[in-house]
Amino acid sequence: MAHLLERLIRHAFSTHRTTRRAYPAPMLARLHQAITQGEAHHSGEVHLIVEGSMPLRQILHNSSSRQRALDLFGTFRIWDTEFNNGVLLYINLADRKVELIADRAASRSVPQERWQAICSGLREALRRAQYEAGTMEAIRLIQSELHAVFPAEHRIENALSDAPTVL
Repeated sequence: MAHLLERLIRHAFSTHRTTRRAYPAPMLARLHQAITQGEAHHSGEVHLIVEGSMPLRQILHNSSSRQRALDLFGTFRIWDTEFNNGVLLYINLADRKVELIADRAASRSVPQERWQAICSGLREALRRAQYEAGTMEAIRLIQSELHAVFPAEHRIENALSDAPTVL
């Protein structure tokens, strides 16, 4: 019960304003550009979602950040790509969690340990309040993994928006 109360308080104080302080518009524009440029070198699709706090009902149902990321993976149709190689990078600021959800082909092609290492590096950067540098490096590493297994010659029209989503 104490954990739930602590989590509720953390999410209550993680407002849209604090999220925009961590990820201001100019930074989001640079992240957008990095995603677009990286996708020119592979056929994968990368989407970044930054969420300051989860909806109250999900906290009360004790949903994990992983469950939330899976929900958003479906909601934003990241699974709906030609080659099943969409990747969601989800950052939950209130819980201080990073999740990476890879669609079927991307999940089969890149070892889970590699995805976990990318998340660990980003978590460490966020802990040091290095939001932009850490997120840029995570995106660069994701793009590198996708480039290795899904070369650009198979690239088709962009199926997902490259613009980061802030919730």
